[in-house]
Amino acid sequence: MEKDPYQPPAGATSWILKRAERSIYAAVHEALRSLELTPSQYGVLVALVRLGRASSAELARACFVTPQAMTGLVAKLERQEYISRHPLVSSRVIEATPTPLGRKVCAEGTKRVERFEEQLTSLMTPEEVLLLQDLLERCVDALEGGVPRPVPDEPEDRDEPDE
Repeated sequence: MEKDPYQPPAGATSWILKRAERSIYAAVHEALRSLELTPSQYGVLVALVRLGRASSAELARACFVTPQAMTGLVAKLERQEYISRHPLVSSRVIEATPTPLGRKVCAEGTKRVERFEEQLTSLMTPEEVLLLQDLLERCVDALEGGVPRPVPDEPEDRDEPDE
């Protein structure tokens, strides 16, 4: 593989991750465009379908955005009739729930994202995909100060014949 001439001499791993993030965002954005969803809106819809109901603060935590950013995302999804919002009884908290249309759009978006995921990992073996996921999780753990995860045993040498 040819070295990227723009890659800085330090921070190669973070540079590659940033390139991957940008490529992934662009591809997912394109896959969701005809559903009139951005990747961020899709993420909110997925979280809401998974949770069933949630406040904007809960959704912000689930989607790694600020509560202020979530306000705009939720408002747009409500205008599109993908979610509905209702105040909790005797509370200032407003909960969102997915509408039937929102569930349908989320399911279609998920199919498209799954196809993209297949393309993303198409040059890897299933074992390599799992290894990549594990390594990325450990990167996140290291940056977020999480508890280090144990390093798995070395994989068996693939060039050796099966016994």
